[in-house]
Amino acid sequence: MLPNHEGKRVPRVVFRIRAVGAITGAQTVPQVFINGTRIGGLEDLERWAKKAA
Repeated sequence: MLPNHEGKRVPRVVFRIRAVGAITGAQTVPQVFINGTRIGGLEDLERWAKKAA
């Protein structure tokens, strides 16, 4: 747990979700990255896997 800007304790995962959202613009988790390239969420990963097969 880490303190937020209001001094309240917040789980680390909240900070990670916000950081990924700020970087990718995505509002859902998980976001999948392969070799440093953002694939997206589950549906995006499924489409990517079909194309890669």
